[in-house]
Amino acid sequence: GGRAQVAAGALSLPGLAAFLRRGRLLLSVDSGPAHLAALQGLAVLSLYSATNRASQWAPQGERVTLLRAPTPPCSPCELAFCPFNNACMRAISPQAALAALKTAWKRTYV
Repeated sequence: GGRAQVAAGALSLPGLAAFLRRGRLLLSVDSGPAHLAALQGLAVLSLYSATNRASQWAPQGERVTLLRAPTPPCSPCELAFCPFNNACMRAISPQAALAALKTAWKRTYV
């Protein structure tokens, strides 16, 4: 019954916080909006790279799910630009992301 909305690049920080308060589930890469949503108690599915240690930098909260590819040997690289064409993010298949999103959606609406 819910509708997906895309607000990428369209909101100020206060506007983003207000927008997230209206939602139930955020699908995001590891980014500021994912952290802000988790802080507000929103369910979050975060597609997380192997750039940083998830235990240190991932969004935190009971309703946060991280989707990561198997950790490559270069992780954590902590590089701003990946010399491997973002292989750790490309290893997360659309099918895996969709399956995780469906699972998170079911948990949100139960």
